[in-house]
Amino acid sequence: MDRKECEEDVLENKDHSFDFYRKIGARALLSRRPSGNAGHNGGAEWGFHRMTSSLPLGFVGQLGVPVEDEQVTVLHEYWHSLQHSFIQTTSRGNGQKYVPGERTRDSLLGPVWFGEGSAVAMAEITHAQLRASGELSAWGDGEWEWQSLEKRMSQKMSEVQASRNKCPAMANIEYSSQCIQSMGYSAGAWAVIFLLSEFSQDILLTEFHPVVEEKTWEGAFIHTFGMSSSEFYEKFDDFLELSLDDQLKLLSRY
Repeated sequence: MDRKECEEDVLENKDHSFDFYRKIGARALLSRRPSGNAGHNGGAEWGFHRMTSSLPLGFVGQLGVPVEDEQVTVLHEYWHSLQHSFIQTTSRGNGQKYVPGERTRDSLLGPVWFGEGSAVAMAEITHAQLRASGELSAWGDGEWEWQSLEKRMSQKMSEVQASRNKCPAMANIEYSSQCIQSMGYSAGAWAVIFLLSEFSQDILLTEFHPVVEEKTWEGAFIHTFGMSSSEFYEKFDDFLELSLDDQLKLLSRY
């Protein structure tokens, strides 16, 4: 990247530039309304993970945001770095869109629900485990109480149930969808937790991601879980029909 390309990337990349994230923090401080964003924004072509974030309000003690909120964000984005670390190709897909069978980086990451859902699920689970073990201390310095894993996942399930009959199916959600939060991130998180409940928490790292570039995302899914993604969607739809109490039982192992 030469100087001109760097300037274009920093100043004209509307969704992922340094200035994009800087403005989010500046607006939050000016309005006194908490908001933030972070992302794994490339770097494979240079051999590293490019992580970008707006001002982490919890870490800098601003606007009453609890530190725990920032800790989960760090774990979320770090999971993305793990996903990317198993993929060697630098070829990108078309607009972050999953195309079955393709071996471009975006397609190997899988559908949005899987890429983002696994990051949400693993961040929430890992954060809860680290706090329970004492490896990650509880700060308790925010203006609102940090909720338990069960309460946080209950809130996400409420989002899913409120959206699932009026939004595209989870399998078809893209980043541009208005339902991205509920049917991409929240439904995806529950789908991954449901998937892991039949196997193990580590199976994504030990079995799935190591073969994804060789087998494609769908091939790795079948290889690892013994079923196609279509078959899994049917099982997950049945899970969504259960009571919340029955759904929350999956969290007992964490």
